[in-house]
Amino acid sequence: MKRCLYFFLIVLICLKSTAGFAENASVIDILGWKTDDTPNDLCEGYYLETPIDYPYSSTKPSNKSPLDIQANSTHYAQKGQSLLQGNVTVTQPGKQLLSDKAYLIRDPKTGKINVIHAIGDVRLREPGRLLQGSEATVTLDSKTWVIQNPTYRLVMDQNYNPHIVSSDETYPVYALSGWGQASDAEKKTDGNIVIHNGSFSTCSPENAFWQFHASTISLNRESGQGKSYNNVLYMKDIPVFYTPYASFPIDNRRKTGFLFPTLSTSSSDGLDVALPLYLNLAPNYDALLTTHANQKRGARFDGLFRYLLGTPDSTGNISGIWLPHDKKFSQFQESAPTEFDTSVPANRDNLDSLEDSSDSRRFVHVDNKTQWSPHWKTSVEFNHASDDYFSEDFSSSAADITDQQLLQQINTTYVNDHWEFLANVQGYQTLHPIDQTAVSNSYTRFPQLSVKADYPESFSRLNLGFNSDLTNFVIKTNPGETTAPVNGLRYNFNPSATELFKWGEAGFIKPNAQLYMTTYQLQDEGSLQQNPTVAVPVFDVDAGLFFDRETHLPFTADNYTQTLEPRLFYLYVPYRDQSNIPIFDTSVRTFDASQLFATNRFTGLDRIGDANQVSLSLTSRYLEAQTGKEKLSATLGEIFYFEDRRVQLCNNEGTCDTLQTDAPLTDGTSSTKFFSPIIAEVDYHLTDAFSTVASAAADPSDGQFISSTLDLQYKPEKKRVINLGYSFLREGDIYPVPTGDEPLDSDDPRNNLSQIDVSFTWPVWGEWSALGRYNYNISHEYAQDYFYGLQYDSSCWAIRMIGSHYFNNFDEEANPEFKQEYYLQFLFKGLGTVGSANPSGLLNSGIHGYTDPFGKSII
Repeated sequence: MKRCLYFFLIVLICLKSTAGFAENASVIDILGWKTDDTPNDLCEGYYLETPIDYPYSSTKPSNKSPLDIQANSTHYAQKGQSLLQGNVTVTQPGKQLLSDKAYLIRDPKTGKINVIHAIGDVRLREPGRLLQGSEATVTLDSKTWVIQNPTYRLVMDQNYNPHIVSSDETYPVYALSGWGQASDAEKKTDGNIVIHNGSFSTCSPENAFWQFHASTISLNRESGQGKSYNNVLYMKDIPVFYTPYASFPIDNRRKTGFLFPTLSTSSSDGLDVALPLYLNLAPNYDALLTTHANQKRGARFDGLFRYLLGTPDSTGNISGIWLPHDKKFSQFQESAPTEFDTSVPANRDNLDSLEDSSDSRRFVHVDNKTQWSPHWKTSVEFNHASDDYFSEDFSSSAADITDQQLLQQINTTYVNDHWEFLANVQGYQTLHPIDQTAVSNSYTRFPQLSVKADYPESFSRLNLGFNSDLTNFVIKTNPGETTAPVNGLRYNFNPSATELFKWGEAGFIKPNAQLYMTTYQLQDEGSLQQNPTVAVPVFDVDAGLFFDRETHLPFTADNYTQTLEPRLFYLYVPYRDQSNIPIFDTSVRTFDASQLFATNRFTGLDRIGDANQVSLSLTSRYLEAQTGKEKLSATLGEIFYFEDRRVQLCNNEGTCDTLQTDAPLTDGTSSTKFFSPIIAEVDYHLTDAFSTVASAAADPSDGQFISSTLDLQYKPEKKRVINLGYSFLREGDIYPVPTGDEPLDSDDPRNNLSQIDVSFTWPVWGEWSALGRYNYNISHEYAQDYFYGLQYDSSCWAIRMIGSHYFNNFDEEANPEFKQEYYLQFLFKGLGTVGSANPSGLLNSGIHGYTDPFGKSII
């Protein structure tokens, strides 16, 4: 969580330290610091504590429980004060005072011991808290104390609960802890701890890279907040930062306040300075308001409001961006009419839209999930931009780039043991920037009503069910087009019956029968029928066997269970002419292993592919005999067709006859060949650190690949990760052409996707690590995106410097355009993050297996 700070004055000034650190070795001994590079530590080690042993059982509050007093010698008095000397220990449940000498002072009215004045090597202990000084006074009734010249340590987690096995054994404290020294410290009646002329750091005592000194530090454990005055931040004993007042959390609770300002720069917008203000409005909602000053665009205001409604399953957030006057966008509006060819119809429409757009730009995002009851829930996602250029101007990284489709959806679902109901409205705001390749509008579902039923074992082993879907599709005309696209209503009813026969764990056979019935009511149907209807029965039989044996893998001595799992899947779907049906939400599936056992080669409901085929597959796994963990799995499969596939993804407005030319379908397969591509998949964990996943689909007739992927990862520990990946997909990356030109044929090799991806993070010197990613588009011969940088991660602070280059869009001449961004970020663990915009999303998505030392942000 980012730490909140109020900055009223930021001055680089050299001030004499108000409290110096003791000798390092002395501090280490006092605080109980142990160096040990273990997987559980937050730094280079941990603090060692001894349980507070209270020998009596007591149900009273801690301050009301009897005192357990021990010392080498005692001068005990019934009145006045008593003297304890030598290894003095005074204990109540969860509290302990230790010293060389102590005076026990009785209350003159009650006669009970109320004040303890300790002298010499004084230690005040509680779980997660330690103060050691020269002299202390403890008042029992008010639960207050004052200690002189203390060295202190406290755990910064309000949920800290030490796991103590035995009162005779020490235990480690791995939780993030703050420590320091002072001239004196006191605990007041309200529970606050006030430190005078003190210091504070979360670094290890062996390597205090940063610390701040203050004239007064007030720590409120009740609220989890701290305040300090006259603060000087030291880095390696050099004063680098001063502020007269600071407010910060001492645990992981949220707090209202300004976050550290951020500084970033990019090739498109220049320098950007942002000041975030976090508002902790209530336990169940908060907000973040960020003010930007941008070199090329002017002022910008971002807002985010988050809320929790009753249960963790009912959450939401509302965010927005507002630029009152975007200077760069206004300049683009003025220059665009002279830069783009107005003879192209789409350009004329886009220029008109650009001219009508305001240079006061806005974006709104709403994301809400509400669980009304165990059965009912509602989901809302709404995105809206004020103009067609918002996405390309304000996407922050390659991970944020979209295909210019902004989802706008609200749905309500009901689910019980047998029924599922969906009411849905789904649309998209399609952005049409004139300086990018054209994007087609998407259909809006307005509305969609869906009902599903499932009754397993209704009659013996017979499972009955059905799906029913009623959707009204609406679409806008694309820029530059004059013919209205087809709109209309579609109703689909799909009953099914399945029976499962099993022979223990040895095998199964599962026959299934379905009926797809679809009818339409169309408007602007063109050459299509106004009310087409189709009914297609679907029959399939799925069967499999399971064999296993005890064996060894080559070059290993470990015992494994090897399985052999043959599977057969027969599918029959008679041909029905569907060329008079529009394409609302349907496409061809990418051919992969899931296609071996799919009943339809198309997505959506506008096409039901004809089939008379059998799929054969063989899977083998190696499972560790002791744990059952999968070491290796390999699958090989293929489809054999007994008839040509006649149903295609086209209608009467085009040609549907691909059988004569044997043109490939858009999934890379052929409509006339007897066999499909061969599918192969392998997942092999060579060691705990090294794994590989590979898959391929290849046409056995010509040896050409339809698709292939290879992913290798070497991760011996969390700070050492190397990933190597390659992917190929036929027709997976549509080659751009200049605006107004005809697109390439679908089977043109330039439409293939072929790319290599390398990412890594690896220590290079001490705590310094190099990290980066490089993604190269082999098909189009350019580096699609990459980033590179250095990162330092120590016990109490971290820094990273990242430079990024990523694909943004294609211009109207089909040339790729890129953005460059640079990040510089510091983290003072226990205080917060300062620097440029947070690149965590870029790193976490770009480096598989990356562990982020900067942790999660508050927003």
